[in-house]
Amino acid sequence: GGAGNKMLMLLEGRGGGYIQDRGVSRWDTCAAEACIEAHGGVLLKLLPVVTSPTTFSADSTTWPPDCRYHYRASTTNQDFLSGTSALTMHNATDVASLADGRVQLATDVTQVKPYANLLGLFALAAPADIASSVAMITAAAATAPPRYD
Repeated sequence: GGAGNKMLMLLEGRGGGYIQDRGVSRWDTCAAEACIEAHGGVLLKLLPVVTSPTTFSADSTTWPPDCRYHYRASTTNQDFLSGTSALTMHNATDVASLADGRVQLATDVTQVKPYANLLGLFALAAPADIASSVAMITAAAATAPPRYD
């Protein structure tokens, strides 16, 4: 898909990072994740960085485990956080409930599909200075706040 292709462009040297805040499912990113990680890069959850950028130490050399983006087969969404993700026709289990057009935030894990990406993601082609990466993400989020849907 488009998200996977854009992540793979990082391996070609066509960017320093890729941010995706909405509209992807696990299958859109799993192949690119494998390629990026095989070449020393990382795929990370966007929400923890945007909401808590000060928790990342300037001298950190590894990303905290709760930031790593990994797919784990499950019947419920493992990334669900109540009130952070807007329900869409792509991630909602009950699409008919969206018919009125109002923006609805998911408040229960049963409202979202188990494979939907709900926290956004960002990819880095190679190990990068964590402080610089956090600065890049927070600057981008200040310009265009993520929607997490």
